[in-house]
Amino acid sequence: MTTEAAWLLAGLMTAHFLGDFTVLATPRMLESKATGRSVQWIAAHAGVHGALATPVLLAFESFGQALLIVAVIAVSHFVIDTGRSLLLTSYPILADSTRKAFWSALGFDQLLHGLVLIWVALYVL
Repeated sequence: MTTEAAWLLAGLMTAHFLGDFTVLATPRMLESKATGRSVQWIAAHAGVHGALATPVLLAFESFGQALLIVAVIAVSHFVIDTGRSLLLTSYPILADSTRKAFWSALGFDQLLHGLVLIWVALYVL
């Protein structure tokens, strides 16, 4: 792995962390992800991820190309989170943080997001 690839992945992963695990994931976004209702808040959450990835991508790509990749990140984030939300509402065991199934579902969700970021890094570099 090149230094450039490492910095790109570190920036994308940091942006992902900030979007999912800080105050940037608002209570309404989290509630919407947990209940499957108010899909517009999941869309807003995906938009936050796109916004956070933008400056990282602008360091490596032209403006137009960066926006295209941002769209891929935001749309994939929306699809993954909406899918998990649908699973949580269909299978309540996945929503119970005291059960291993919850952590497996969360881990799989994060794995999918991470694979998108790896694909983005491969595409950019």
